[in-house]
Amino acid sequence: METSAGAEKHKGETAVVVLVLVGLQGSGKTTFRSRLEQCNSLEVVGVCQDVLGTREKCLCVFRRALSDREGPEGKALGNASERKIRFVVVDRTNLSKEQRRIWTDEIKRAQGGTVGKSLALFWDMPAKFCAKRAADRKTHEGGLQGRGAYPVVHQSSKGLQRPDVEEDFDSVVTFTCDEHAFAFADHLIAVNKEFKDTGILHIDTKVHRKGRRDAFQILMSQRKKSKKTLPSSSNEHTFGRFRGWDTFVKYTSSVPQEALFSDEKCIVISDKFPKAKIHILAIARCGSLQGPLNLRPRHIGLLRHMKDVSYRVLSTLTDATIEQIKQQQMYQMGFHSSPSLSQLHMHVISKDFDSECLKTKKHWTSFTNPQFFLNVDDVLAQFERGIPALDYNVEEKNALLRNTPLTCPVCQCHLRTLPEMKVHYRQCFTRGS
Repeated sequence: METSAGAEKHKGETAVVVLVLVGLQGSGKTTFRSRLEQCNSLEVVGVCQDVLGTREKCLCVFRRALSDREGPEGKALGNASERKIRFVVVDRTNLSKEQRRIWTDEIKRAQGGTVGKSLALFWDMPAKFCAKRAADRKTHEGGLQGRGAYPVVHQSSKGLQRPDVEEDFDSVVTFTCDEHAFAFADHLIAVNKEFKDTGILHIDTKVHRKGRRDAFQILMSQRKKSKKTLPSSSNEHTFGRFRGWDTFVKYTSSVPQEALFSDEKCIVISDKFPKAKIHILAIARCGSLQGPLNLRPRHIGLLRHMKDVSYRVLSTLTDATIEQIKQQQMYQMGFHSSPSLSQLHMHVISKDFDSECLKTKKHWTSFTNPQFFLNVDDVLAQFERGIPALDYNVEEKNALLRNTPLTCPVCQCHLRTLPEMKVHYRQCFTRGS
């Protein structure tokens, strides 16, 4: 049931509006709270168990927030001479009537009648939709992310009870997509301004629904879009879903623990699945550089810098075999012409190709075929000659991986299986070294 919160002239200088958020993990409750907290004109008290740790601490903060005088940690809330709304946002799942009764009982016990409105905001989202979003999170306050989120969300969905005004809320507002929640948050910002100007507290509980899609429509549209489509141009990169580098590419202050080098231009890490005894990656931090086709002459300095720092990292690696590889310069630096992972990254790899992680013909060809592996010095030379951009057909490069026979990069002989090639190449490589 959904009702209107109505309009009324508030007698006091401070009107407390309690927002009890109700919904599964991953539905968007914390995003809604953050949207309000980021508005400097609002006075927001967040009551979030993921942040505070226990229900008891949440209750303590909640009780203080209902007072005219004190907020969290006993701090004064706002200027008493200024008319204002204090939004108290209870950010928990609040799945059942029993869990929500904790807050409505406290509202009833609040002294002085400071609570102007109490609303239950219900995220009516499909469990599958919420579980996927929870799993995709990277830095959740409560740590619920990754594959472990799926069973937690689906178990929570079994105990979810829709809120009702009979639970002593003034109104219940239902969101069926993020657009609804964001529109309602913007409405609350406008409500706060109106209250400051007129002292009238009026919340329209249906303002967020006008002309907006619900979660089911969004989910269906995403399913339709998920069908495999060809790139608009054969001279564009296409990538899978891996986005594990996004954080430290966008934020120079974010450096992964495994980093071998990091500055504002690039970061160097060891390849998680090395295809040789030495295999490191120099990753550009420039967000517009998704792959080699995005490079331009203005990036010459960046490419030289990536080379320099890679040499520096190589100089720190110690091992008898690695020392021999470095002394004889038996390694190569360059890019896959059709990279599988988004964000420009330069491979620095030794030419022994001796690794259990090198398992397929595609792996072998991607590092040993000079038409597919673009040597960084060749790329630099092309830009220094004045070309505006690299020009090649991605589909043709991918065809090299599919159609080129297993070829020894030393003697150019062809062999049928990768194990045979590894045995043969080890002999060729040893003779060459």
